[in-house]
Amino acid sequence: MRKIRTLLQISFFLAFLIISPLTYSSETLQVGEKCTYKIWLGGKEAGYCTYYVKTKDEQGYHIRSKVQVEAMIKLTLYEKLLLSEELIPLKYTLDAFVGNQHQRIEARCEGKTAKLHYRLPGEEKDAEVKLGENLVILDNNVIDHWVFIVKRYDYHKSGEQSFFALVPQVAKGLTLDLKMIDSVEVELEEEKFAAIHLSGQLAGIGIDLWVDPQTRSLLKVAIPSQQFEGIKAKAVIDFSEEELEKRLGEIKGKEEKFIEERYHSEEIIFNNGDIKLAGTLTIPDTPVNKKYPGVVFIHGSGPVDRNENAGFMRMFFFRQLADTLSKAGFVTLRYDKRGVGESTGDLKQADLEDLISDAAKAVDFLRKRPEVDPKKIGLIGHSEGGTIGPILCSRDPEIAALVVMAGMARPIDQVTIDQIRYLSHLRGLKEDEIEVEVKKQEDFFEKIRNREEISQIPGFSPDWWRQHMENKPLENIKKVKCPILILNGGKDYQISVEKDAQKLAQTLQEVNHPDFTLKIFPNLDHLFAWIEGPSKPEYYLDSSRKIGKDVLATLSSWLIQRLKD
Repeated sequence: MRKIRTLLQISFFLAFLIISPLTYSSETLQVGEKCTYKIWLGGKEAGYCTYYVKTKDEQGYHIRSKVQVEAMIKLTLYEKLLLSEELIPLKYTLDAFVGNQHQRIEARCEGKTAKLHYRLPGEEKDAEVKLGENLVILDNNVIDHWVFIVKRYDYHKSGEQSFFALVPQVAKGLTLDLKMIDSVEVELEEEKFAAIHLSGQLAGIGIDLWVDPQTRSLLKVAIPSQQFEGIKAKAVIDFSEEELEKRLGEIKGKEEKFIEERYHSEEIIFNNGDIKLAGTLTIPDTPVNKKYPGVVFIHGSGPVDRNENAGFMRMFFFRQLADTLSKAGFVTLRYDKRGVGESTGDLKQADLEDLISDAAKAVDFLRKRPEVDPKKIGLIGHSEGGTIGPILCSRDPEIAALVVMAGMARPIDQVTIDQIRYLSHLRGLKEDEIEVEVKKQEDFFEKIRNREEISQIPGFSPDWWRQHMENKPLENIKKVKCPILILNGGKDYQISVEKDAQKLAQTLQEVNHPDFTLKIFPNLDHLFAWIEGPSKPEYYLDSSRKIGKDVLATLSSWLIQRLKD
């Protein structure tokens, strides 16, 4: 984005301010003010955000809003927000619903600190964020936050102005830079309106905003890199606060309490250089005359914690596995990925080698535990962990067993293209539209191969993508000498039975590996839970789902035979 204005732009701003000094109103919010913004994703209408100013008192403005977005999954948000008279956020509550799941985020800004509390399925946690100057609040999909931000911009001063954006959904503070570009016309529902165009940057992401010059009300917001638009609607889509109470009543009492039996847990920390990795160790209560065998869990991709939870995906996949194996007499270790949960570091800057190194340190930690037999340690790698596991075993021949759950046999670019095709068909896209999506991804991979500069990297560092693209899973698994169990769901759209699981087994057969087992579970998905019909991403968000009993039985009995006498 250019940092220097042209002379034409400078003269325009001067003329605009001199000729029309009263164009910008000093009004902020009006009690009863209500507005709806239509949400567009990828060029298609996907939902809406409606806000209204409920009351104003000595504390400030009390705001209520509802967001509903449906793109593969249906997300509903209810917001309660308290703003000072200067529109500075003071208190905030966001209730989020996906399927049968409910999450609540509460934030209170006190001085230079925001205190956050999260109520999630199965757990609660707290966080703090140190606040900067010109505080605003900015959560994903909550368009009214942009409404209040554009009212905070000083149009008389113009120029680039910086705000500290508190993002409660991720417990972070980000710098938001905004500057006035020009006066334009913007089209809303086939009508054209005069507008001021603001351009912004938030953590490297470009934002465009169009504002009514008289009222400073938001007309449109666009995030081009995310194909996201919020457009002011003519008609208001109303809602009531009773909706929230009804939703809360429907889910009350449905969440399960997790009870540990025949084993106990210990919160632990181990280091990988300057990075602290926090995790949970489970230890059987059954007394034995010798040491226990141990198992380390290795996560799938993305910002997942020790339970392999991320965002609304809260099936507690690794906790379910740890529970079964702990009762079967294994010590288990699961840990938060670097930069996630209680672990330090920055996951977005990590590459594949960093994650392999973290897993190796977990194995080292488990070997040194007095309860564990260091010669009887196995790995269970799920998804990306199924890629890391064979690499780690090939480098550490002392590892005694390897379980690959939904692991790739191909480089990640090939796997990703198959996923895009599947999800595009699921969305009902036409073949030519699907090819457009595939071409975008192929262009991205080509830039990664050529080490070209890319402004927006989806989720991971360029090195992470490059190392996965250059990785050769079939060559890696040939080098593994310990017993190997390969598990895959028959309805897993992320990892193919034919192209991945069976290829891994075929490769082991070709090299005459002495002890490998392949097991396919026909009606299970990527999370090894039962589904009816085709697999859909929305199923991942059902926190009540359980890993198939036959999966747990297969895993437990196989490990007992290999790691216990």
